Amino acid sequence: MPSGEAKRRRSPAVEPDYLAALPPEIVDNIISRLGVRDVFRTSVLSHAWRRRWRSVRGLDLDFRSSDPAAAISSVLKRSAAPVRTPPSFVGFLKLTKLSLSEVELPPHGERQLEAMIAASPLLLELSLDNVHSFHHSEVWFVRGPNIRSLRIWAVDQDFGCRIGELPRLEDAAIFLDSEVTTQVLCKTLEGIAHVESLDFNALMHQFSDNPPERFSFTFQNLRSLDLHACLDQISSTSLVFSILRCAPNLEKLEIEVGCYDDLVDDGTVEGFANAQTSDDIFPRLRCLVT
Repeated sequence: MPSGEAKRRRSPAVEPDYLAALPPEIVDNIISRLGVRDVFRTSVLSHAWRRRWRSVRGLDLDFRSSDPAAAISSVLKRSAAPVRTPPSFVGFLKLTKLSLSEVELPPHGERQLEAMIAASPLLLELSLDNVHSFHHSEVWFVRGPNIRSLRIWAVDQDFGCRIGELPRLEDAAIFLDSEVTTQVLCKTLEGIAHVESLDFNALMHQFSDNPPERFSFTFQNLRSLDLHACLDQISSTSLVFSILRCAPNLEKLEIEVGCYDDLVDDGTVEGFANAQTSDDIFPRLRCLVT
């Protein structure tokens, strides 16, 4: 007979985890039918289900108005399910700042985002960093009666974002590191032409055409300009001077010089400093940093 010590060392029998053996599509179907609180409870049913809900794209997460904003934000950060606005949605009436980064939009999600921004009357700051769609991107517009600060960063592809009515915009940061047309470029700059401060990426290594020598509009209110330029690219250099010719009241100019051949022409850089005396491009300039 086995000794008492051997009995104590004997491990209890481990019951099979039947839930872990279910096919993934069945698991997704089960979890997607649950309410938001039951979804979280599935994490304790099986070790394999501990974080399974995060990857289910068919979740219908319906939060209560009394739910803490921090809890909702934590769930949305972890869930792969697309965010949809309900038909009764009237907007974020008290929202003052919105920042979206690395967001994949569902089909036609551009229009939903446009409506959400437009339905936020107190929105002051808006940042869109690489908000994209793997589907065909629709053209949509950023509009807001009180938006003061705007940041748009589009990497690798044009995600269809265009500038709409922003009557109170004061400063903007625009980085279009993707192929854009002359028309899109001009419309983007025209939409923010009334800003006082502008941070603009003029690298445009995928720019499809050279910009016009002079725009049909002026940056009349522009006082501070931060440009990221690639001086070994004709399109980038042309774009820089096109902007400068249309900024008569510019007081502070900072140019971050880069190139793709790792060689920068010192004469070209010096030309920015001498432009004030050559063509009177920026007669009010007080500070130049290159």
